[in-house]
Amino acid sequence: MIGTPDTEPLIINDYFQALFPMAPDEYDYYLESGWRHYAGHFTRYNFGEYDGNVYRVLPLRVNLDDWSPSRSQRRVLFKNTDVEASIGFVLITDRVKALFDEHKRRFTFRPPDSIYDHVHWQGRIPTYTWQLTVQVDGVLKAASFFDCGEQSISSIYTCFAREENARSLGIYAILKTIEWGKKLGKTYYYPGYAYEEKSFYDYKKRIGELEVFDWRGNWSPREF
Repeated sequence: MIGTPDTEPLIINDYFQALFPMAPDEYDYYLESGWRHYAGHFTRYNFGEYDGNVYRVLPLRVNLDDWSPSRSQRRVLFKNTDVEASIGFVLITDRVKALFDEHKRRFTFRPPDSIYDHVHWQGRIPTYTWQLTVQVDGVLKAASFFDCGEQSISSIYTCFAREENARSLGIYAILKTIEWGKKLGKTYYYPGYAYEEKSFYDYKKRIGELEVFDWRGNWSPREF
């Protein structure tokens, strides 16, 4: 385990509201310090409640210089060669809202109320938000939202159609976001938090080339 009660602050529970756009390097600083944001609300905490238990939180990032897709990830890319994937500035349409409302039914623990709980309605706070749109035969099947700092790219939220589960569109969105970040010359991809213990978020632990934040300002490579 990276970090113990003897080597990190006992409890961290910080938050603030971003009212104005941030400079890209400022956004990098907050990501590197273990912060995440939901729309304009920034938060970081080293213990979180999940499914009735209190778990230790693991902020994760991927070193893009060292990352390459695994065999299983290449299979996900291959089985989605027929989709139309595009990236542009965030555009929340009625179709995107409907997809979000369908997708949030997957969650039994604290499901989100609105897409605007995650994506700022202006699309530029704390920084410009980008959107990966995935269509199959012209029909929206997935939408994924992420931000860019000067050296980083950070996922916010992904929603996808239940009937397309066989395509693994959540993983596909991660892979396409990483691919885009590498093309832009970014150094790190931040997929968000996982827990030390087993949880719904364990798919993030399989991305590869992961580093974990120890809550004392340090990131270290970690294999799960």
